[in-house]
Amino acid sequence: MLANAQAGPPFRADHVGSLLRPPLLRQAFRDHLAKHIDDAHFAQIQDQCIRDVVRLQEEVGLAVVTDGEFRRGSYWGRFVERIEGFVIKPALFEFRDDHGHKVEFTAPYAEEKLNRTKPLALDEFVFLRDIAKATPKITLPSPSTMHFYRCSDFARKGVYRDVGAFFADLLTIYRIAKAICGTGLIRMRSLFETSCPRNERVHARLRRAMRRHDVDSARVALCKCAVKLNLYGFATSSGMIAP
Repeated sequence: MLANAQAGPPFRADHVGSLLRPPLLRQAFRDHLAKHIDDAHFAQIQDQCIRDVVRLQEEVGLAVVTDGEFRRGSYWGRFVERIEGFVIKPALFEFRDDHGHKVEFTAPYAEEKLNRTKPLALDEFVFLRDIAKATPKITLPSPSTMHFYRCSDFARKGVYRDVGAFFADLLTIYRIAKAICGTGLIRMRSLFETSCPRNERVHARLRRAMRRHDVDSARVALCKCAVKLNLYGFATSSGMIAP
C-alpha cells in the first residue's frame, strides 16, 4: 500500500475505502438534512473535504486512495438511491458503539422489483480520478448487504417469489456495473463481503450466483472478522472498484 515501500509487508492489507469524516463534513450533513444549506453548497463542502483527504493519503505514501465515501450517508446509501424498487427501513437487529450503547441501524428493503436507473458510483469515481495522483478507488457494497440487515423480511410480500429471484435481479445490476468496467474507464477488482463474516454456506451460494450471472471475473474475499462500526455508526464498506 505504500508507494515508496522497498518490500511488501509480511501480511495482506487492503485500503477498503471508508475514512473518518472531518467535523466540517459531519456538520454539513446535518445542515443539509435540516435544509439549512442547499445541494450546491453541500456538494462544495464534500468536494473540498475529498480533496483534503486525498492529499492526506498521498502525503503519507498510499499507492491507492479513496474519497473516504464522503458523499454517502451510508456506504450502501447511494446504491439504494440509484436503484428503483429499494426503500429504507429499520434493520432487524441493533449494533452497539464503543461504549456499549445501542445504535439504531437501517437497511435496504425491496418495495418493488429492482431496476438500475443510473450509474451507481461513476460520478464519485470521475471526480476522484481527476484530482488524485495515486491510483483512485471507489467502493460498492456487496450484493448480500442488500439482504442481510433485514434477513428473511427483505422484500414486500409478492414482489419476489423467493430470495433467489431477488438476488437474480440484484446480480443483473452488478453485471451491468461490470459491463461499465469493461469499457476501460475502470476495472472491477474484487467484492469484499463483510455482512455475513462466518457463514460459508451463504458465501458459497453467492459465488455460484455470481458465476451464473457472469460476474466471475470478480473474486469474493471472505471476511473472517466481525463487522466493525466506524465513527459515525455505519458498518465498514464491503466492496471495491479500482481502475
